[in-house]
Amino acid sequence: MSTLEQIPRLLVYGAGGHGRVVADSAARAGVRRVEFVDDHPVAAKLQGWPVIAASAIEEGAWRGSPVIVAIGSNETRARVFARLKSIGALPVSVIDPSSIVSVHAMIGEGAFIAPGAMINTGARIGANSIVNTGASVDHDCVVGDHSHISPQACLAGNVWLGEEVMIGIGAMIVPGRRIGARTVVGAGAVVTRDLPDGVVAWGCPARIVRLKASPAGSR
Repeated sequence: MSTLEQIPRLLVYGAGGHGRVVADSAARAGVRRVEFVDDHPVAAKLQGWPVIAASAIEEGAWRGSPVIVAIGSNETRARVFARLKSIGALPVSVIDPSSIVSVHAMIGEGAFIAPGAMINTGARIGANSIVNTGASVDHDCVVGDHSHISPQACLAGNVWLGEEVMIGIGAMIVPGRRIGARTVVGAGAVVTRDLPDGVVAWGCPARIVRLKASPAGSR
C-alpha cells in the first residue's frame, strides 16, 4: 500500500484549475478523500469534494494534517508552504500514476508530478515543486525548491535550477545548463547558456529580456 493510499484525507490548498488537476491525480493515486482549502472559495464543492475557507480552519487543526499546496505561482506557493510547515502541517507529494519516475530519482516533500511527466535516474525534484503535464526531467537534473516545470517543457541531462524557477510551456534546456533562482524562462524558449538569478529570458536561443519584477506585496 502506497503512502497516498494510507492517507484518509488530503488537504489540497488551492481550489483553482491547478488544484483540481492535483486532486484528480491524488484520487487516482489512491487518496480516499480530498478537501480543497482556498483563501477565497467560490463554490462549496469542486469535482465532488468539499471546499473549505482557509480562515475557517483553526491554526492548531493544521498540526499533523497531510497537505499539498496547489498554487501555480512560485512565490505564493513558497509562502503558503512555509507557513503551513511552521504550524505543523505535513506536506505530501502527489505523483500521478501515469507519470514515469525512476526509483533512483528523489522527489522532495510536497512536490507534484503531473500526468505523463517523466523523471529520470539521478534527478532531484525540490520540495513544493511542480513537474507539470508531459514535462520531462532527464538524468541527474536538480530542480530547486518551489520551482515549476510547465507542460511539455524538457530539461536535458545535468541541468541545474535554483529555487522558484519557472520554466514555460514547451521550453527546452540543453544539457548541463544552470538557471539561477527566481528566473523565468518563457514558453518555447531554448536555453543554450547559463542564466543568472532573477531574470526573464525567452527566444531561440533564449536571451535575457529584463529583470524579474519583485514579488513584494503580490499574492
